[in-house]
Amino acid sequence: MLKKTSVVILGLIALARFSFADGMSAEEIGKALPKSYSGTYVWGASGSPWSALVSFADAKVLKDGTVEATGTEHFVNSTNPSDTYDSKVRATINAQTLTFEMEEIYAGTKEGFVPMIYRGKISSDLRYIDASWISTKSEKVTLTLTAAVPKSE
Repeated sequence: MLKKTSVVILGLIALARFSFADGMSAEEIGKALPKSYSGTYVWGASGSPWSALVSFADAKVLKDGTVEATGTEHFVNSTNPSDTYDSKVRATINAQTLTFEMEEIYAGTKEGFVPMIYRGKISSDLRYIDASWISTKSEKVTLTLTAAVPKSE
């Protein structure tokens, strides 16, 4: 039984290494990262989604091997379209784990306002981002994005 278990464990380790070797490098992710994503932003149990647009103007590989993308975000309240939020963003992607982190960067400060840092995953084909932020009151904000598909596809 011990030999059988050892063989299965070694097989799983080999498969995991093969899967990592098959993934994209940080350089490949930086080049292939879509420039635009759209989707929804939902605050806690409000059930009221906002339209979300995230655009990346630049992507580069950092010394630690993560990919850094900078750009902007634009949110529009679906029930009141005149209610919008805009900010700059800085996102990082870990090429090995595909973990995704994006922070909002606002000019100036607003009392009681905390810029969000969304944490989640990006799909291996870089088309889908699922991330969230937990407020100090334990309210969850979800951000679900899909890459804009070029017209040639």
